[in-house]
Amino acid sequence: MPSTSGAFGYQDARVSLTQSLYNAELRNQYHARKSDEQASALSIQDSRDVVVFAVGTAYMQVIASAARVETARAQLASMAELDRQTANRVKNEVSPEIDAIRSQVERQSADQRLTNATNQLAKDKLTLGRIIGLDIDQDFELSDPLVYHPLSGITSETATEEALRARADLRSAEASVRAADFTVRAQKAQRLPVVSVSADYGGAGSNIGNFNQVYTVAGNISVPIYTGGRIHADIEQAQANLTRRQAEYEDLKGRVAYDVRIAWLDLSASDLSAKVALGNRSLAERALVESEDRYTNGVTNFLEVVQAQEAVTAASENYIESLFSYNVAMISFARAIGGAETKLPELLGGK
Repeated sequence: MPSTSGAFGYQDARVSLTQSLYNAELRNQYHARKSDEQASALSIQDSRDVVVFAVGTAYMQVIASAARVETARAQLASMAELDRQTANRVKNEVSPEIDAIRSQVERQSADQRLTNATNQLAKDKLTLGRIIGLDIDQDFELSDPLVYHPLSGITSETATEEALRARADLRSAEASVRAADFTVRAQKAQRLPVVSVSADYGGAGSNIGNFNQVYTVAGNISVPIYTGGRIHADIEQAQANLTRRQAEYEDLKGRVAYDVRIAWLDLSASDLSAKVALGNRSLAERALVESEDRYTNGVTNFLEVVQAQEAVTAASENYIESLFSYNVAMISFARAIGGAETKLPELLGGK
C-alpha cells in the first residue's frame, strides 16, 4: 500500500455567529458597571459643588475686602475734613493744640487702615483669580456689592429632606451600593449554567470554483464543575464589598443631615448678627454726627469725636464681617443641600 493517497486540496470559508441566550453572571455584571458609571458621573457633579463653594467663598472675600476699602476711604476723607477744622480751631485759639495732634494721629491711622485694606483687597483678588484660572496679571473688578439677601421659603426640615434627595455624593454612594449588590448577584450566578447558540454559514470544496454551501447550527450548555471553592471565595469578597459600601452610605446619610443642620445653625446665627450689626452701624454713625456737631459748637472736646469715630470704625468692620459670614454661610448651606451650582444664585438673590 502506498503511504499517501495522492495530492488533493480542500478549502473552507465561513461566517460564524455566537450568541449567549442565558448568562446571569454577565447580565448582573453589566448592571453593576452601569451603576458604577452613574456613581462616577455623580461624583463629578459633587466635585462641581466643591468648586462652587471654593469660588463663592473667595468671591465673597473680595467683595468684603472691597467694602472695607470703601469704608476706609470714607473714614479717611472724614478725618481729613475734621483735621482741617481742628487746625483752624487751634489757629484761632478756640481749641488746645493737643486736639490738633490727636486729629493728625487719627488721620494718619485712617490712612494706614486704607493702605492695609487696599493691600488685602489686592491679595484677595489674586486668590480669586488663581482659583478661577485667570492670569496673574489680569486685572478685574467685581460688579456685585456687599448686600444682604434674607433667606425665605425654606426650613431646616425641608432642607434636610432636599439634601437627602439631591446631594450628588449621597446619590453616588447609593449607586455604588447598587453596583456592589449586582456584583454579589453576578458572583452567585457563576453556579448557574450558561446557555448559548452558535451558527456558521459558508462554502467549502476542493477550490473556490467548486464550493458547496455548508452550515452548522449548535446549541451549547455550559455547567460549572469543580469550581465551588473559587465561586464561594468570590461571593464572600463581593459580599464584604457590599457591606462596606452600605456602611459608607449610611454614614454619609448621617453626615449629610449633620452638614445641613450645622449650615442652618450658622446661617441663622449670622443672619441675626448681620441685622444687629446693621443697626449698630446706624447708631454709631448718628453718634458720630452728633459728636462732630457738639465739637464744632464747642460743647465737647475732640476726644469725644475720636471715640465716636472709633465706634463707627468698629461697627463698620463688624457689619462687613457679619455680612461676609452670612454670605459664606449661605454658600455652605447651598453646598450642604446639594446642587450648589443652581441653588446658590437663587439663595443670593439671583446674583
